[in-house]
Amino acid sequence: MPTFNDCDSICETLNSLKVQSYNEWELIIINDGSTDLTEKVVKGYIKDNKLENKIKYIYQENSDQLNALKNGLTHVTGDICYVLHSDDLLADDNVLYDINLLFNANKNIDGCIANSLLKIDKNSKVVSSILYRKYTNKTSDLPLQLLNIGSNLYYDFPFLKTEIFKTKYFYNYLTWNRPFWCCIEDNKVLNLKLVDKPYLKYRIYDHNYLSSSMGMINVFSGELRTALDLADNYTIPFYKLQYFCYRVFKKLKIANAFKFIYKKKPTKNKKKLVKYLIFNRFSKEDINKFNILKSLLGFYSNKNERKIDISNFDLKNEVYLGSDFRVFNKNMVNNSLSTFYNYLLKEMEKGFKMVILTNVQVENFKKILHFLNLKDIYLEVK
Repeated sequence: MPTFNDCDSICETLNSLKVQSYNEWELIIINDGSTDLTEKVVKGYIKDNKLENKIKYIYQENSDQLNALKNGLTHVTGDICYVLHSDDLLADDNVLYDINLLFNANKNIDGCIANSLLKIDKNSKVVSSILYRKYTNKTSDLPLQLLNIGSNLYYDFPFLKTEIFKTKYFYNYLTWNRPFWCCIEDNKVLNLKLVDKPYLKYRIYDHNYLSSSMGMINVFSGELRTALDLADNYTIPFYKLQYFCYRVFKKLKIANAFKFIYKKKPTKNKKKLVKYLIFNRFSKEDINKFNILKSLLGFYSNKNERKIDISNFDLKNEVYLGSDFRVFNKNMVNNSLSTFYNYLLKEMEKGFKMVILTNVQVENFKKILHFLNLKDIYLEVK
């Protein structure tokens, strides 16, 4: 349970866990640098309910939700792992009991996924339900994920075997902020059992981080990375037309019936894809506000044979992962990025094809390219 300034709601969330009919659970709470009374409230709750043996509380300096989850994961000892946010609720008292039965009856699955959730307001009143696409376990969902402009096709809150959580979920979602089920490098998807009822009550607010421009660009970074990684393997002909048709099918709630065309070969023209994804999501005002968007547009629009030389930079402390994008974005907005990133963002606007670097820099720079969503670059080692 990652938490940040949720002292008003976290006790209700903890109650939804405490009352579960299945009692063999452990909870790791990671306080991601809250500035409210979260620590006092949580410690008081643990003491008052005598849950010292079931709840572990950890404090860390603010470093974003994904890094909080990475921290908490090192303390997990259970067989099944789940992320419960500190303002959400388990849907009923038997969620963990039902999930345990499901895993015992399906030994070979990686995890389970629901196709719906309940929305609750700030007063915990159920206001609606959301129905998601039914998970298919088909590898053809990988190119469909590309057609869906990188935005997750499925429900985001799985129960997973801990070994899968610590490997696939950790790499796909916690490290690179891609959909947890997309094992792109292996051309596989996770083997998930569909749960045909909601097990989560998801709290909504009038204004939240994800609807802010900062939140949108954080989400977009992961979606663009997902799309570009998939574009290394797949091509979607007539992308705009097929995407329009798919959206129509989704609005008619028959998305599973949509038949699309794809080719199992790399997308040659990533320029059109990147420009379409950016302009589909952001206004010109947003693009001018965030240097990363301007730099990406420049990089993919100004394809040329330019070389840049980064061999004089020390990259040891320059690596960001997908889970660090909020920190990176904050530094960018506050003009506190390093000299290296200020240089690289400016060079991206001009476009380049080759990077000159030293052998020591190669591995770190590959991660930097993946973080910045830069593709089809040649490396020349001095």
